[in-house]
Amino acid sequence: MRKLKDDRSFLLYLVLGFITFGIYQFFFLWGLIKDVNVACRDDNDKTPGLIPFILLTFVTCGIYGIVWYYRMVARLNRYCDRSNIRPSVTPMEWLGWFVFGALICGIGSYVAQYKLIELSNNVMNDYNASLYRRERENM
Repeated sequence: MRKLKDDRSFLLYLVLGFITFGIYQFFFLWGLIKDVNVACRDDNDKTPGLIPFILLTFVTCGIYGIVWYYRMVARLNRYCDRSNIRPSVTPMEWLGWFVFGALICGIGSYVAQYKLIELSNNVMNDYNASLYRRERENM
């Protein structure tokens, strides 16, 4: 068992995504997918990888990407429910920010991404804390 990354930065995501013309955002997602699959492994679900995400999002003109993100937020929320922590965003709130917020000069989709990053940091932080507690109990 390994410590998961719990300090992802929205600002870094934004700046490096801009500098690398979006390539960093794929690298970011790759790491996030790996960590979510580890933290949420007890829910008998699996977040599909980066290649299916890219291909299916392209083929469906973006629809699959929205559904994929929605399912990731829902999966992280299920972790929060099991761990008794308050999620920073629900799947419907995320969808509202992403879809309807895009009508506000595209700013809403950035708010949705910020909220997803915040939610994932909270989940990974809780996972790391529980991992630490288990290690201390086994000593």
